[in-house]
Amino acid sequence: VVLDDQPFRRYNTCTQPVFTPDGRNIAYVASSADDKGITRQFAVFNGHEQTPYTFVSGAIVFSPGSEAYAYVARNDDGKAFVVVNGHEGPAWDDFQFAADKSPILSFSLDGRSIGYVAKVGDFWAAVLDGRQSKTYDQIGSENTRIGFTPKGSFTYIAVRKGAFYWVEEKQ
Repeated sequence: VVLDDQPFRRYNTCTQPVFTPDGRNIAYVASSADDKGITRQFAVFNGHEQTPYTFVSGAIVFSPGSEAYAYVARNDDGKAFVVVNGHEGPAWDDFQFAADKSPILSFSLDGRSIGYVAKVGDFWAAVLDGRQSKTYDQIGSENTRIGFTPKGSFTYIAVRKGAFYWVEEKQ
């Protein structure tokens, strides 16, 4: 990655860099071998490497005001979790991904809350700020919107035993 004619460290692989909405910060996912020769992936923010993992989603998400960032990571045990501002959230079996294979992570407009859909066993649950909702057979079916309203509620469509539900989670 080269920014303003200044090269950053060289890595085995690197995703397309993304900028925060305010344009002041740059982030990307890179990989390199650790001391044992095992390739690890990690997020890089303004040239600073974050914690290495077995897998890091190439999609880094920023809050609307640029003060928070998040991405999905996975450890050797296969459990996945969201990392928000460098802090690991609860471990889940998997996450809901968009058609482009990026995890669906959504910040509230004020940037203080994050919501996503996680797999819990054979079911799915919405997670708001690390707290799990009820489980459903499916959430966000048929490419429906999952995210925050302007008033700060986290909304989604869920399916349980063939019935559809419009769900609104409050912060």
